[in-house]
Amino acid sequence: MNPQSTNISAQSNSSPSPRGEGRGEGDRTVVRPVRSRILVVDDTPANIAALTGPLKDKGYQISVATNGRQALEVVQRVRPDLILLDVMMPEMDGFETCRHLNFI
Repeated sequence: MNPQSTNISAQSNSSPSPRGEGRGEGDRTVVRPVRSRILVVDDTPANIAALTGPLKDKGYQISVATNGRQALEVVQRVRPDLILLDVMMPEMDGFETCRHLNFI
């Protein structure tokens, strides 16, 4: 291995500063953590607020659906990393929504 490739490898494996800024004067790399997207599916506004508030405060990207059909539409547009799904909802309950999600 030549010295130049070793140097590049060492730079790319260095950890960023706690603020997510580059390491040095000559380094223009800015590291920003990518937060997960969470889909909250619930028909009760109080439950949605209780779940989304703390998650937003932690920096997560939040999508909201108020029933199973809306959840399926949201999942077609954005792929959440996690779905928090109520079981008892009008139109399409959480169990049926899960069955449909398995096919997406």
